[in-house]
Amino acid sequence: CLDAAGFDVTVIGFQTLPWQSSLDGELLKSKPWKSRVLTLHNCSWLRRWKWKRCRIRAQERVLLENRDLDLLCDAFAPWRKDVLAWIAEIRPDMIICHTLPGIAIAISTHQRLGIPFGIDLEDYHPGEHGMDESSRENQMARVLLEKSLPLAAYVTAASPQIADEMGRRFGRRGIIPILNSFEAKAVTSISREGGLSMFWFSQTIGPKRGLEDAIDACARLHGDFSLTLMGHLPRGYAQEIRNRIAARGLTQRTSILPWCLPDRLMLEAARHDVGLALELANTLNSDLCISNKILLYVASGLAIAASRTRGQSWVLEQAPGMGFLYLPGDVSALAAGLQHWIDDREGLRKAREHARKISAEVLCWEKEKTRFLEVVRRSMPK
Repeated sequence: CLDAAGFDVTVIGFQTLPWQSSLDGELLKSKPWKSRVLTLHNCSWLRRWKWKRCRIRAQERVLLENRDLDLLCDAFAPWRKDVLAWIAEIRPDMIICHTLPGIAIAISTHQRLGIPFGIDLEDYHPGEHGMDESSRENQMARVLLEKSLPLAAYVTAASPQIADEMGRRFGRRGIIPILNSFEAKAVTSISREGGLSMFWFSQTIGPKRGLEDAIDACARLHGDFSLTLMGHLPRGYAQEIRNRIAARGLTQRTSILPWCLPDRLMLEAARHDVGLALELANTLNSDLCISNKILLYVASGLAIAASRTRGQSWVLEQAPGMGFLYLPGDVSALAAGLQHWIDDREGLRKAREHARKISAEVLCWEKEKTRFLEVVRRSMPK
């Protein structure tokens, strides 16, 4: 939306996974903005080893209360020199960062070149590894945020719950929730005949994402139904999930599809009836966040089956009729909610209608975009 609003946009990124790099390349071909991507996986083994060693040593010194800026940057982005050179060449009016390495680079650029930066908190980073800050990763995130939040020209967060917790924990006032919602008219949901079709997606299909709950719940269902999983399936998990599906007698009812370009995700989702939002709430972040998937399900006109986290409960509060909540791990409750939709097609139709309505009126990018552009314009240097 920045490009459409008249800003001259350059996207600078860094990528570690070859399969994601190829998809990124395809996606960027269709975009009007400029981009530069540092593909770390294409660098030599020796360079990657040196970066890893540098990062570990820097983290150890940071956790010993050494808050030197260069050390902090090395702890998150030891390969930052290439990116800093690109930024110095472009000399942007403002940097918007979305990840912890991006925040570290933004601080460094701000200190050296005086370029202001905004932070978009996609996650509650001090709570990504467990329910407290005791882990090494959570402690490192806390140190970086303590350094960066006071310096940022603005801070947005991907859920009201993340905004509230960040404000409480770090004392930063005025953190603005901007949901990662989708355009209300981006896709028209497809009316289906036949059994209940359930859909789940993520960049990676893996353990501890609630899929075990979904598969076990499907094994208890009666009637006509199907389950579709979409995402990159790592070799290390492929046999495990296929064995679980087979053991529950679901092989003929389950499809596993490769990850597709984001531009096609809503078209794929709209082929189904129910979106599965299966966060386990096993970390503070997963409890607070509003995932892209649940918002995409709403925009695609799907009924929602969601685990009861603080973030997802807030989404269902906007339109209670569009779905149901269950406690993570409560397979019986998940199965009962899905069975209800198998048995009551009219109830399913109404749930999907609620989703379409709330997508058009409340949870849509058109509303979030206006607030986001206002924040950026207000924060730009005069």
